[in-house]
Amino acid sequence: MLHFETETERSTDSFSGFSAPPEKILFIDIETTGFSADSAYVYLIGTAFLADGRVHIQQWLLDDFACEKELLSVFLKFCADFSLLVHYNGTAFDIPFLQKRCRRYRLPDRLSGLAQTDLYRSLSPYQRLLGLADLKQKTLEQRIGLQREDRFSGGDLIPVYAEFLGRFRFERLRAREGEADTGADTASAADALSGGNFPAYSRDIPDFSDTGLVRMPESPAKALLYVLLLHNREDLTGLLSIAPLNHALKALADASGWKYLIPANPSLTEAAEPETAAVFRLQCSAVLGVSRLLFPEPVSRLLPAGDLAAAAETAAVPEVSCCAESAVPLKPLTAAAPSPPAKAAVPALTLSAEPEGFFTLKIPYFYGILKYFYEDYKDYYYLPLEDCAIHKSVAEFVDKAYRKKATRKTCYQKKEGKFLPQTEAVCSPEFRPEPKTPISFFEPDSSFFQDRQRLERWLSGLLCWLLGRS
Repeated sequence: MLHFETETERSTDSFSGFSAPPEKILFIDIETTGFSADSAYVYLIGTAFLADGRVHIQQWLLDDFACEKELLSVFLKFCADFSLLVHYNGTAFDIPFLQKRCRRYRLPDRLSGLAQTDLYRSLSPYQRLLGLADLKQKTLEQRIGLQREDRFSGGDLIPVYAEFLGRFRFERLRAREGEADTGADTASAADALSGGNFPAYSRDIPDFSDTGLVRMPESPAKALLYVLLLHNREDLTGLLSIAPLNHALKALADASGWKYLIPANPSLTEAAEPETAAVFRLQCSAVLGVSRLLFPEPVSRLLPAGDLAAAAETAAVPEVSCCAESAVPLKPLTAAAPSPPAKAAVPALTLSAEPEGFFTLKIPYFYGILKYFYEDYKDYYYLPLEDCAIHKSVAEFVDKAYRKKATRKTCYQKKEGKFLPQTEAVCSPEFRPEPKTPISFFEPDSSFFQDRQRLERWLSGLLCWLLGRS
């Protein structure tokens, strides 16, 4: 078994935001000779962790299949100093694979007692928001601008590992023969390989066939080893780069971090302009490094609120907002847009990353006429001339020529006003343009934005919708 440990210059921010102290977090990634733990071996285990305020990467590589039990034993002993494992799709592959191989050798299952964070599962709900075709780790790395030197997949490296074992054994035999011929105390091939000074392979070589390897200035086994360790190492550094992305998205979805921006009060000589949106702002350390990288352009999502065009009373008007900490008006967050046509009144939540390192969320107001639908429509009559429904106890005093049995679609009272959308019944009464539309509306009063508990519940539902978690 070969062992390698190196320090990196990577930021320690990757270890923040988890449920365990940074020094108790262990990032892991394994390489195997196949997908089935019944017949395949673990040949490489890589870890990343904090020690003395620096990020370390430690790797164990199997140089003989007979040593797999030793490899697993050393890894399990190393894990005893940590309380949280972080991996990518390790819930489905890495952890079950390691546990099954441990059972084969009757080693204790120490992994089940550790908390785990699977970044694949944590990030899966945000695939649509991030615009990803798939959720492969390399796809996510490309999304955040991470470039790899490694060009291979785990499957590609299985024959590379097989070739390494053959070359390594051959070179080890040659080294022993040299020692026997010269009588000199020559360092073994294993010692040489453990030195860690591996030659970078040429990017001009399309693969690692014999033709390519003979052009290497040093040991072919060493060149192959470099490729194996590089892939595993870049899987680990990729995890370290993805972790802040996960923390940022969690911060976006946490309604408690958003602050409502109090609308600016016009002066006595100015006419008050209607607000177009309730504006919220988020600023926290988790999003500072990735805000503009995540969303270089604003993200908008239409709410399924039904046909609002006919109910719209006015077109959108410019936004005015101010900071929540003071009553001093700020300049508009964005330049005033020209008034859209009436059918543009369908609410669209907008999330944008600002240059200063914070996010802005705009939840549109709807100005117009909406309807309150009664559930027990069979107890109501619809008055076509009034365009509303009244209870049957009152309708009996209305001439039959001017009333008819209400249906689910005609059992309503109209309300004209200023409304905000909601994804669940946080505020009542609920208004809709049509019955049973997924999104309802309510009329916010001055107390609504001061009730933090209710505000966060309302905001949480809209954030889940916007971020694709619902």
